[in-house]
Amino acid sequence: MKSICIKTNNSKYLDYLINKYDIDNSEIKIKKFKIYYNLIIHYLGDEEKKFLYSISMFLSDFIIDAFEDKLIKRCINKNYFYFDEFEKNIIFKISKKILEIQEIEFDYKKEILTEILYDYILNNKNFYIEGVVNFRIKEYIEILDYLVELSIMNYLKYI
Repeated sequence: MKSICIKTNNSKYLDYLINKYDIDNSEIKIKKFKIYYNLIIHYLGDEEKKFLYSISMFLSDFIIDAFEDKLIKRCINKNYFYFDEFEKNIIFKISKKILEIQEIEFDYKKEILTEILYDYILNNKNFYIEGVVNFRIKEYIEILDYLVELSIMNYLKYI
């Protein structure tokens, strides 16, 4: 039996994970230790790699839904801090639009994130959400950085 523990101290994240979880041959339990909620997933089947890939896809969707806007804003604030808030907001909207258009044609963003998470989960049984988002998804954040750069170029073209 393979088990994975997803840790968070954010009850909204926990609710999202519980409500959206739907992977066959597994069961979940919630335990609270100190300040963290632990969503423990026990896999009961015999196709471990397929299960790990399913978990990786599930967590990719979660990260995209829960963190992508924050990560885009972080890229804007970190690299383009000299723009005022109004301009940053326009750049954010352009970034979201470009991302939406690209995702219709290519699904590369989720594929890259899923592969990163799969490699991580393959070697680790604990998954601290905020730690993974801040320190383990560099390639995904680089895509968002590039997206913001394209947005800046588009914005500067029309001002």
